[in-house]
Amino acid sequence: MINTYMPHQMVEKVSKNPANTRMKPKSVLEYNPTMGGVDELDKRIKPYQSHRKTVKWYIKVFFHLIDIAVYNTYILYTKIASQNEISYLNFLNRLIEEILSINKLVRSKKGRPTKILKSSTVRLTGYHAPSKILKPNGKVKQSDCHLCLLNGKRKATSFVCTKCDKRLCIGSNESNCFDKYHCMPSLPKKRKIATMSSGQENSVDSRTSSELMAAQMEDYLYFNA
Repeated sequence: MINTYMPHQMVEKVSKNPANTRMKPKSVLEYNPTMGGVDELDKRIKPYQSHRKTVKWYIKVFFHLIDIAVYNTYILYTKIASQNEISYLNFLNRLIEEILSINKLVRSKKGRPTKILKSSTVRLTGYHAPSKILKPNGKVKQSDCHLCLLNGKRKATSFVCTKCDKRLCIGSNESNCFDKYHCMPSLPKKRKIATMSSGQENSVDSRTSSELMAAQMEDYLYFNA
């Protein structure tokens, strides 16, 4: 019989019944007296196996080898430390606790990241510079001011904060949302924009164009002063 333990050799196995005396491989005779250890190993590690279902066979083999190594450690521990009263389950729990005490597990926070704290930190610190919003053709692009929208108003602006990436209007002290946005400890909750009738929309549209021109003039004077 070919094996990796010893060379092949046939040995006579003497039995109480002379009729059963015959030649057997020596490796088989060596294995039979200790085969109970294999059954004991399987019985102990079966309820606490560490491997899980997987399509990759070598992962199962790897975790099975770890289970065998842990059980061998348990046998040595009970013999060297004379801790015969400790069960295999208690030994596993103590082993896991000691491993976790050395290698502390850092759990990631569940749920969405807190955007408010992060945005507030960026908003209130560092250097903030406005920049013009340009279209691909090089013309100025108008967008709604972020702070005005939070206050329930709509005001077009051609500026954006390069650090916060927020559209903010720039004008006089009262309508300078760029400065207000970077100084307010907390931002207001978003309000609903009031709807208007068609007659009101026409009158507002006529005023909006003039206000838009005034805002653009203020922007120009602000950056060319």
